[in-house]
Amino acid sequence: MSAHSASTARHAHPAVTLAVLVACGVCRAQPPAPTTPPQVPLCMIGDSITWTGEGDYWRQYLLAGLPRLAFVGTHTAVLGYSHAGEGGNSTGRVLARMDAIPDCPYYHLLIGTNDNSIKDPAVVETHAQGTASRIEQIVAGLLAKPSVEFVFLGSVLPCQTDNPLRDQTNAATNRYLRAKLAAEGFDRRVIWVEYEGPIRATENWGPMILLHPTKDGYRLIAGILADYVTRTLAIDD
Repeated sequence: MSAHSASTARHAHPAVTLAVLVACGVCRAQPPAPTTPPQVPLCMIGDSITWTGEGDYWRQYLLAGLPRLAFVGTHTAVLGYSHAGEGGNSTGRVLARMDAIPDCPYYHLLIGTNDNSIKDPAVVETHAQGTASRIEQIVAGLLAKPSVEFVFLGSVLPCQTDNPLRDQTNAATNRYLRAKLAAEGFDRRVIWVEYEGPIRATENWGPMILLHPTKDGYRLIAGILADYVTRTLAIDD
């Protein structure tokens, strides 16, 4: 470089220097380096059980057992973890927002209890069948996302409320979903997560689960989900 060129470079206007750096790619943002071992992205979809109250502790307890998880979603809760739950959602409202749910390799779906708060025992079975059918539609929509590899479909949680028909209808919804699973009616990428059985087998489960689980309730279901994710994805670290 000549003396004149060197002097010009030393005294160039800062804006010119910045333009040169940008053109050379020096200031261009670089994508984050992949982690070792790689993170496991999980988008948790549902109602207020996934979102409000103690819901973020579910994700905290999941991370304690599966530190490679990276939560994906449209909202955050009290601890700052991303998720795609919305308070008050029924199956119909989740169907209405399918386009807003981000593309993700792994989904967890827990939905249905807000559909099932009925007052007439004569309609438990028919109502549950409708709830199960809409859950199947949500699963089909998630399977249509371009990057999906697995959908972890959670059985509707038992609940202890002042309406025992809600709990009965949740259980009936699960029976319909299990029957479809047994008949191989679901895509192989659908992984059934059995919450109901282990919860009902837990002594004095009612005050732990209620309608929205307590922290102890979330710890219980986090352990159940972590086992399914670990086995399905063959995570050994």
